[in-house]
Amino acid sequence: MRKSGFLALALALIFVSACKPKVDEQTKKDAADFETKWKAAGDKATAWITMASNGIDSMKTAQMDMMKDSAKMMDMVGKMKDAKMKSMMMMKGDSTKKACMGMMKMGDDAKTAMAAFKTNWDNNTKAWGDWKAKLDGGTLTPEDAKSGLTMWNAKLDSIGGVLTTWSTMYDKMKSDCAAACAMAKNMMPMADMKDDKMTKGKKMKM
Repeated sequence: MRKSGFLALALALIFVSACKPKVDEQTKKDAADFETKWKAAGDKATAWITMASNGIDSMKTAQMDMMKDSAKMMDMVGKMKDAKMKSMMMMKGDSTKKACMGMMKMGDDAKTAMAAFKTNWDNNTKAWGDWKAKLDGGTLTPEDAKSGLTMWNAKLDSIGGVLTTWSTMYDKMKSDCAAACAMAKNMMPMADMKDDKMTKGKKMKM
C-alpha cells in the first residue's frame, strides 16, 4: 500500500512537470545572443576604462609639471616693473593654475566613477549568470524569461549610454589639458623677458 502511494505521488509530479509551460527556443536563442553582446560590451568597456585611466594619469603628470613651471613663472612675473604687464600676466597665470587644478580634480573624479562602474559591471555580470542558470535549469516561466530579457537589454543600453557620455567628456578633458599646457608654455618666455624688451613688445598679442 505504501509503495503504491509513493508511485502515485511520483506519477503526479511527473504529470505536473510535463504540463508546466516551457520557455520557447527563440527566447533561449535571444538569451544566448544577449550573453554574447554583454561579454563584448564588457570587454570594450574594460579596454576603454584602461585607456582612459592611463590617459588621465598622463594628463595629471603633465598638469603637475605645468604647475611647477607656473610657480617659477609667477616668481618671474612678480619681479616685473611694468605694472600693467605684470597684472595681465598674474591674471593669466592664476587662470591657468585654476584650470589645471580643476582638470586634475575632474580626472580624479572620473577615475573614481570608472572604478565604481567596473564594480557595478562585475556585480551585474554575476547577476546575469545566476539568472541564466535559472533559465537553463527550466525554473523560469516563459513570461518571466521574456520580461527578464527585456530588463537586461535595457540595462545594457543604459550602460552603453554612460560610456558614450564619458568618451565625450574624456575627449574634452584632453583638449582642455592640451590648450592649458600650450598657454603656460607660451607664457614662460614672456615672463622671462627683460623690462626693456617688454616695453618694446607691448604690442604683442597675449
